[in-house]
Amino acid sequence: MKCNHCGLCCRDPLTQINLTVGDIWRISDFLKIDVEELFKENIGMNPFREPEYEDIYDIDLGLNLPCKFRVNDRCAIYPARPLNCRLFPQWVLGNIPNIKEVITDHKCDYNISRKKDYKKYSGKVGNILIEESKFYRLFKKINIKGLFEIKGKDIRETEYNTVQELRKMFKDHLKIDEIKKAIDENLDKIKENKKRLEETE
Repeated sequence: MKCNHCGLCCRDPLTQINLTVGDIWRISDFLKIDVEELFKENIGMNPFREPEYEDIYDIDLGLNLPCKFRVNDRCAIYPARPLNCRLFPQWVLGNIPNIKEVITDHKCDYNISRKKDYKKYSGKVGNILIEESKFYRLFKKINIKGLFEIKGKDIRETEYNTVQELRKMFKDHLKIDEIKKAIDENLDKIKENKKRLEETE
């Protein structure tokens, strides 16, 4: 995939970039900082509305957007970027294992110049994501109906305000010790996956 670095997927606070514990380890290893440091600004519990339901949100471990790793219009952790960033504009659907779906309504200025190679690449990365998602998942599903009422000038603003409120609500639900434990328990496999990712680039 040829990324034109438009940054739409990095800046839009309504985009959801979920993380595996492998992603978290690879980023901390690349930056040479402790995993816990990443949770100060970069990672949190992030809500994402289910497309078919107005009031149902998935709350999952992910990057806080706009992404703090986007510096001078480039990804500062590109070699260690999360699996979902590598797959974009495709997603692995959590409720349908082994299936990837292209996001056709996302206004992304991307260009897949070698479609056959990209299909092979995304298949390998998608398999690693599915594998690592089994190591640990901090996930909640919430119906916000009646929980609070937030309105904006338009639908997008209303959703943005809802997302901000949900982020505040779930800020204390992070279990960093459990995440670090999951990393330790699966570290050999995570390191092996790092090599696999390097070979696919």
